Amino acid sequence: MPLIRRSLFPALAVLAAIGCRSAPTALFDDVLAATSSGGAIRLQSRSVLVINYFLLARDASPLIDWAPCAGPGCPAIPAGGTVDVPHAQVPGLTAATTEVLTYWWHSVADGRGGFRPDSLRVLIVPL
Repeated sequence: MPLIRRSLFPALAVLAAIGCRSAPTALFDDVLAATSSGGAIRLQSRSVLVINYFLLARDASPLIDWAPCAGPGCPAIPAGGTVDVPHAQVPGLTAATTEVLTYWWHSVADGRGGFRPDSLRVLIVPL
């Protein structure tokens, strides 16, 4: 019986890893929902804070070097609000693009009079 248990452990570990892989591809999390419809990506905030964001065609992601923008002058979704980003404004998006990476974060004070992103999260939006 111990041999069977030992051989089941690797199989269960693989199944757990596969199950965890699907979480980042969700179209929503507790704070942000992202959908594609009518030639635009709709971002809907469920947060009481402003959300900053950056969209990028997944197939172009290795080619584009970017850094998150933090502070009041950056692309943002108002607390509890909605923003529609036309596909034409998504960097790297082509007719062959099948997914858009939706990066998002909150801007927080950096202690020096400026802002920094709290942490980056991503939703993958199928087109």
